[in-house]
Amino acid sequence: MIRVMNYFKSTIKIKLLMIISVITFISLMAAMTVQYFYSRHTSTQTMLEEIAVLSKIAADRSTAAIMFLDRKAATENMHALGIHSNIDLACLYLENSDLLAFYIRSETQIKTCPEMPEMTGSYFKNHYVDFVEPVILDDKQISILLVRSNFNALNSKNSDFLIIAALTIMGAILLGFLAAIRLQRLVSKPIQHLVNITSNITETKNYDLYAEKDTEDEVGKLVDSFNKMLETIRVRDKSLSESRERFRALTESTSDWIWEVDTKGVYTYSSPSVEQLLGYTPEEIIGRSPIDIMPADEAERIAKIFSGIIQSALPFNYLENIVLTRDGKKVVLETNGVPFFDDSGKLLGYRGIDRNITERKQHEILLSLQTRRAEALLKLPLAAENLDEETFVQFGLELAEDLTESKISFLHCVNDAHTIELITWSKRTLDHYYDANYDKHYPINEIGVWADALRLQKTVVINDYENHNHSLPDGHTELKRLISLPVYDEGKIVLLIGVGNKVNDYTDFDVETLKLISNEIWRVIQRRSSERQLKEHQDHLEQQVEERTSQLEKASERAESANKSKSLFLANMSHEIRTPLHGVIGISQLLSLQDFKPVQKEMVEKLSFSAQLLQRLINNILDLSKIEAGKLNLKYDNYKPRKIVNECLVACKNQAVEKGLQITSYIDQSVPDFLFGDSNHLSQILLNLVNNAVKFTESGTISINVDIIEDAEVEILLQLSVIDTGIGISEDDQQKIFTNFTQLDNNMTRRYGGTGLGLSICKHLVDMMGGNIRVQSTLGEGSHFICQIPMKRATKTDVPIEKINISANYHGLHILLVDDDEINRYFTKNLFETEGVQVTLAESGKKALEIAEQEVFDLVLMDLHMPDLNGWDTTRLFRASSLPQLSRVPIIGVTADALKESYELCLEVGMNSVVLKPFKFTDLLQQIQFLKDIQ
Repeated sequence: MIRVMNYFKSTIKIKLLMIISVITFISLMAAMTVQYFYSRHTSTQTMLEEIAVLSKIAADRSTAAIMFLDRKAATENMHALGIHSNIDLACLYLENSDLLAFYIRSETQIKTCPEMPEMTGSYFKNHYVDFVEPVILDDKQISILLVRSNFNALNSKNSDFLIIAALTIMGAILLGFLAAIRLQRLVSKPIQHLVNITSNITETKNYDLYAEKDTEDEVGKLVDSFNKMLETIRVRDKSLSESRERFRALTESTSDWIWEVDTKGVYTYSSPSVEQLLGYTPEEIIGRSPIDIMPADEAERIAKIFSGIIQSALPFNYLENIVLTRDGKKVVLETNGVPFFDDSGKLLGYRGIDRNITERKQHEILLSLQTRRAEALLKLPLAAENLDEETFVQFGLELAEDLTESKISFLHCVNDAHTIELITWSKRTLDHYYDANYDKHYPINEIGVWADALRLQKTVVINDYENHNHSLPDGHTELKRLISLPVYDEGKIVLLIGVGNKVNDYTDFDVETLKLISNEIWRVIQRRSSERQLKEHQDHLEQQVEERTSQLEKASERAESANKSKSLFLANMSHEIRTPLHGVIGISQLLSLQDFKPVQKEMVEKLSFSAQLLQRLINNILDLSKIEAGKLNLKYDNYKPRKIVNECLVACKNQAVEKGLQITSYIDQSVPDFLFGDSNHLSQILLNLVNNAVKFTESGTISINVDIIEDAEVEILLQLSVIDTGIGISEDDQQKIFTNFTQLDNNMTRRYGGTGLGLSICKHLVDMMGGNIRVQSTLGEGSHFICQIPMKRATKTDVPIEKINISANYHGLHILLVDDDEINRYFTKNLFETEGVQVTLAESGKKALEIAEQEVFDLVLMDLHMPDLNGWDTTRLFRASSLPQLSRVPIIGVTADALKESYELCLEVGMNSVVLKPFKFTDLLQQIQFLKDIQ
C-alpha cells in the first residue's frame, strides 16, 4: 500500500489520474444523489397529489350520500379509493363525529377508523400520511373525509433506485479509471494548464484570460476552442448587459404591458406598466392567471382560446380580450404573444405584450352606432310612405329597440295631466314579456314607473330599478332598466316613449337616439294628421259640418254614457267596500253586546272606532265625487246646533283621551236653540275639522267655539271655530290644504295618515252653503280654523223630530233576511236574536221567494246586489205575486250602494224603505219600528 501511495506521489500524471478518478467518483455520486432525492421528491409529490385529488373527488361525490344518509352509496365511494395501492384507510364522518362509511385494505393491520380529525389538511406520520378533506355543500362544511396512505411502494422504488445507482457508479468509476490510465499521457499537460486557467477564471470571473497552446493537435484545438469560448462569453456578456439595459428602459418607458406566462397561463413576469393599466403591481400579478382578472363569460372564452394556442405552440396576434381593473372597471386589451422553448424544444410558455384599446373600441362602437342610427333615421320617413300609422309606430319602436339594444319598448299618448293612453307596446314586448290584461287608459297614479317622465316632465333613466321607488301595475312586464322620455309639442307633453331591459346600463347616446326616433315618429304622425285634415277640409267641407253635428251628438251620448259609467263605478265601489265594512261594523256591534273583560272590551271599541273612520273616509270620497258631478244636494231641516257639537265631542272623545288631549266646547248664549239648515253636512264639516285637530295635535287642548257674527231677525251668520295646539301649518302650505288629495308632505302622510280629502270637502260644503272657511296658523304652535255659514232661524212649529225610542219591544217579530254574504247573514241574525226577533235566512233571491211562499213574515230585509237575481228584481217578483204574504209584506232594502239613483229605484220597485251599509243596528231598528207604527 505504501508503494502504491508513493507511486501516486511520484509523478503528476498519476496525480492527475487520481484526481480524474476522484472527480469522476464525486461527480457521479453527486449526480446520483441529486437524482435520487429529486426522484424521491417527485414520486412522493406525485403520489400525494394523486391521493389529494382522489380525496377531493371522493369528498365531492359523497355530498348526496351524506344528505340522504345513504351508507351503501357512501361505502361504495370509499371502496373506490382502494384502486390506489397506497391507500390503506378511508373514513367518512358525519358532522356529529359519527362514522357514516369506511374502507380498510385487507393487507393492513388497521382494524378500525380513528377518531374524527378536528382540522382539515394533510398530516405526515412515521410510516403514513393522512389527508383530511372537508365535504362542502352550498359553501358549508357538512362532513369530513379521512384518507390514509402508506409509503410501501415509494420505499420499494427508492431501494431499487439505490441498488441500480450503486452499480452504475461502480461501473462508471472502473471504466473511467481504465480510460484515464491510457489517455492521460496525451492531455495531462494541456489539461493541467486549462484547469489552472479555468480555476483562475472561476475564482476571478475574469474572462479576459487566455490559455496558452503548446501543440496543434486536438488538445491544441481544445485550447483554441477554449479561448474562443472565452471570447464568446465576453461578447455575450456585453450583449446581454446591453440587452438587459434596453429591455429595462423599454418596459419602464412604454405604456404597453409586457408579460410572460407558463404553459398553464400563470404569469411569471410582468412589466411595471401593469400598475398604470390595471391598478395591480407586478408582484400582485405574478402567480395569477389572466382569467383571474376577467369577467366570468370572458374568462371562459379566453380559456378555450389559450388552450388551443398552447396545443399549437404558435405565435398569436391581435387577440382582443376584456379584463377588470382593481376597482372593477372593464378594459379592452389587444394581446400579441410568441412562444419560447427550452434547449430540447419543449414549450415553456409565452411572452407577449398587451395594449389598451378601450378608447379605440369605444370610438369604433360609437361610430358604428352613429352610422346605424343615421341609417335608421333615413328609413323612418321612407317607411312612413308605405305603412299605416300603427305599423309605422311598430317599425319605429323596433328601430329604437335595435339601436339601444333593448328588449321592450312602448309608446303612450298623454291625454291630459292625469291620464295616459296606451298607443302600443312593441311586438317583441307583447310576444315575449307582457302578461297583463291591460286597459287602454291609465291614470298616472296607477301606472307606476311608466308615468315618471310625465310626472317629472323630463327624461327618466333608470339603471337600478331594484332600488327605484315606483312599482309596476300587476301583471306588467318585468323591468330591469328603463329610458322613458316625453315628446313635447308647443310646450305640452303629447307622447311618452320608452325602451327597457338593456343588458348593460343605458347611456346618454341611448337617450339621444331615442329622442331622435321619437321626434321623427311624432313629426310623421303630425304630418299625416295635418295632411289628412287638410284633404278632408278641402274635399268634404259640407260633409264635415254634418259629421261634426253627428260627432257632437255622439259626444253628448258618450258624455252621458260616461256619467252613467261613473255612477255605475261609484255604485260598484260603494258596494264592494261597504259590504265587507258592514261585516266589520256588524261583528263589532255584536261583540259589544258580549260580557268581555275590560281589555277585550277596549279592543272591540277600537275595532268599531277604526271601522267608523273608514266609513267616514268612504263617505268623503263619495261626497267628493258627487260634488264634482254636481249631484250633491243639500237637505235643509230644523236642527239643534248644541246637539251637533255634543255629538261631535262624543265621537272624538275616545281618540282625544288616548292621546292625552283635553277637548272643550263653548257655545255663545246668543246662538238659538234651533236653526234651519243642512244639519248632516254641517255635522260633517265640524267632525272633519275636529278629527284633523286631534290627528295633528300631540299634546295640549282642542277647543270648539260657536258664535254669531251677524244677527238678523230671519237669518244669522254662524261661526264655527276649531282651535288646537298642534303642529301648525306654514304660510305657504295654508294655500294648499283645501285642495283635493293634498297633504303637506310625505313624512306627514306616513306619520299621521289621511287622504287629504277632509278639508277639501269642508270647503266644497261650506261654499255650497254660501259661507267661507279659512285658517290662521303658526308652524309649531297650532292652528285656528274658522268657518262662517249663513243660517236661518227655525220657527216654533219647526221643532226637529226626535229619534224613535230604541227600547221598543221586538220580541216575536219574524223576519226574512235575504243576503248572499255569509258574514252579513251571521252577525245580522245574531243581533236580531238579542232583541228576541226570529230570523229566517235566504242566501239568494230565488231562495227567498221559495221560503216566502211557504211561510208568513212580518218583514223582509233585502240585499240589493246578489248574483243571478238581485234585490230589485226579487222585490218586483214579491210585489207581482198573487200571494198576500209576498205582495204586501214590508221590505227594507239593505245596500252598500250610496247613489241617489239606487235609492229611487228601490222605492220604484216597491220597497218600503232603504238602509245604507254599513249601518248601526239601532238605525235599522228605528226603520223597523217606523214601519210597524205606520201599519
